[in-house]
Amino acid sequence: MNDKKNSQEIKVKEVESTKPKPSEETRLVISGHIAELKVLKYGSPENLQQYRKIDGNRCVDIETGEIIEYTAVSSNNRMRSSSSTRYKYNRSKTKLRQIVNTNFVGKRNELHITLTYSKYMTDRDQLPFDFKNFWKRLKYKIGALEYIAVFEQHKSGKWHIHVLVKKPDADILYIENRVVRRIWGKGNVTVRGTVGNTNIGLYFCKYAKENDTSTEQALLPENYQRSKKKYKKTRGIQVPDSRTLTYAEAEIITKDYKVFYTRTKAIEVNDIEVNRIHYIQSDDRKGKK
Repeated sequence: MNDKKNSQEIKVKEVESTKPKPSEETRLVISGHIAELKVLKYGSPENLQQYRKIDGNRCVDIETGEIIEYTAVSSNNRMRSSSSTRYKYNRSKTKLRQIVNTNFVGKRNELHITLTYSKYMTDRDQLPFDFKNFWKRLKYKIGALEYIAVFEQHKSGKWHIHVLVKKPDADILYIENRVVRRIWGKGNVTVRGTVGNTNIGLYFCKYAKENDTSTEQALLPENYQRSKKKYKKTRGIQVPDSRTLTYAEAEIITKDYKVFYTRTKAIEVNDIEVNRIHYIQSDDRKGKK
């Protein structure tokens, strides 16, 4: 009887997207040409308990609608031990996408370089050393550069590296494949421009799915290692502009942006709605995507 009394039925469902009210709390992140809004109908869940227990080892984040696994919770249902790797993976991927979009916007001074190994490379600990040596030699050859790099593991277990590179003090960055291959010295390379892509973050995080390898693979839960950095970047890489304000204020800031993505989730506990989250993404380049 007590179990029934204390049980909570959690529902997270997609609902029709409607325009938020002007006063609703909004998390605005501007990264490059992309603006992302997360609008919370009932505000931050501090007075509602952010994490609601579903069963013995799962709870729901009523701010995001994500289901989280845990090994223990305190008496007020707040997580105090490890959450699911899927939850952390989603956060890591979002952060990476926003950092990329802040710094790479499809200009001619940007490149996407892929570094592969000729041998069957499975030693994750060796990657940072190989990349560090490559980067020193590349900077010596080209000059001042900035980068964001992701270490990706193919389904076969073989590792390679994706790097976004930019030269801030130049209008154009051009490096021949053969030059990069010689500097890398450990296998093949691919050098591509980013011109024409207005959402580099999405492009980079999902790159090469066509041939069953993906930058996203490096962040998947089965490859998620807490002790390892999920990506590397230089100090000159800027962080996104993030702030909390009302939806009315966010609308003013993004009035010249064109919306290209909307989604709304409702979180219910025992058929009572405890939060509703609107996700809105827009581009300030007149709808170009």
